[in-house]
Amino acid sequence: ERSLRLAATAEAEAHCERGLGHLAGRDAEESLGLRFALLRALVHATQGRPRRTGLAAEVRRWIEVARAAGRLGELQIGLYLLAAIHYAEDDLSAAERHVLDQAEALRGAEPRVAAAALANAGRCLAQIERDHARAEALLREGRELAATAGIELVDVPWGLGMVAQAAGRDEEACREFDRALALARASGDPWIESQCLARLAAMAIEQGENDVAV
Repeated sequence: ERSLRLAATAEAEAHCERGLGHLAGRDAEESLGLRFALLRALVHATQGRPRRTGLAAEVRRWIEVARAAGRLGELQIGLYLLAAIHYAEDDLSAAERHVLDQAEALRGAEPRVAAAALANAGRCLAQIERDHARAEALLREGRELAATAGIELVDVPWGLGMVAQAAGRDEEACREFDRALALARASGDPWIESQCLARLAAMAIEQGENDVAV
């Protein structure tokens, strides 16, 4: 995580692979949380770069372990990671399928987990530009559940910003991206921060506000 914050993605990838190697032989259920944390960091670290063969199959394997053990938080992370891997491979149909699997598999979970799943699914749908109406519905449902649980999820304003941007509602999009940016900075997530900044800069350039973009 430190390497990711410093944008040292190759170093982060190496740390993740080393950590996953150390988990070999450990009890599958006991190590599930740490394993998915490492897999998530690994997928983020290799964003836009070649990934090792077999990563998607490894994620699928641990998804089934999480599903069998009733570990809904890890199941949500795993389905999100599969969607992210397929999105990077331009397999948008598979990405969409795993996004929707995530929403449906966790809709009945306790509010905190269900909210995270719905918000993440909505944001992913918005990002792959497959169904903005459904994305917005999932995001707003996630926002309501998050409020019930007393939490705020970065995926909600991030995803709603994408939906508003696609619809040409730039003022609303900027407002949502600004909120997502604040949440990303508060949680120390440089990847989401960079994504929000890129979209804000693109909109500023489209509006002729080059100084703002810089």
